Amino acid sequence: MSLSSRTVPPASGAWDEAAVAAAAAAARSGVRTDVLDSVDELSAAAEVINQNWPAEISVSTLRALRKVGSYIGGAYRDDVLVGACVAFFGSSGREDLHSHLAVVAPAERSSGVGWALKVSQRAWAMAHGVLRIQWTYDPLEARNAYVNLTKLSARPVEYLDNFYGDHGDGTGSVFPTDRLLVSWDLGSSRVASAARGEVVPTDPTLITSPSATLLTRDADGAPREGPDHGEPMVLIAAPEDAAGMRAQDESLALEWRMLLRHHLGQAVRSGAETIGFTRDGFYVVRRGRA
Repeated sequence: MSLSSRTVPPASGAWDEAAVAAAAAAARSGVRTDVLDSVDELSAAAEVINQNWPAEISVSTLRALRKVGSYIGGAYRDDVLVGACVAFFGSSGREDLHSHLAVVAPAERSSGVGWALKVSQRAWAMAHGVLRIQWTYDPLEARNAYVNLTKLSARPVEYLDNFYGDHGDGTGSVFPTDRLLVSWDLGSSRVASAARGEVVPTDPTLITSPSATLLTRDADGAPREGPDHGEPMVLIAAPEDAAGMRAQDESLALEWRMLLRHHLGQAVRSGAETIGFTRDGFYVVRRGRA
């Protein structure tokens, strides 16, 4: 079944709900969110983005994306742009929005600005007839996994091996850039609750039901594989701090990369459902009995 046929159109009044949720998220973070359009606004966005990923995007590219109706959003604190989000329409026409990047100034990364940007993007998308937003993130990064899968309630749809190439993450080192493609079903009650900030942790009874831990961490943070007897639920760990690990021991980070690619990639490709990510760093996957 295609993603399009599974996605539920937003219910009547959902657009108003999305706008209210976006306004509340911005208020909690003390910022103002808006769609960026002028050359000056887009120049500020390019500066914020390129401070995080050097030479990632140009003002002319942002200007062209806006011309064809793509989404470029920003978050302002005291009239200073502190975050930007860039998205364009996907392969299913105007029903899909692909969120290419979301960047928050380093000093603002724990202030809820990223959250406000994402909820604002949802409201804009729903007002323009979009049914789902998709984006990618590095599955090694536990913090991002928790935000994307548990706080935002997105669901993985594809595991992408070395998506940007070995040099694609902007660090200058050689490292495979695996990504997990996730989908946000904008009309679902689950996503509406997430947009309101109602985090629903993964049901612990699912984890304690017949399950297997296919990948875990030992006392030194190294990956350890476990037995698989076809249990319907499986747990797959990510390292606690992938970025720090890469800086200190890239060979260990690479070992994690390849084992996570094997276990999580295989689960996603088989059609298993990744239903969340726990606070202690495990993907929770429901696959049915083998």
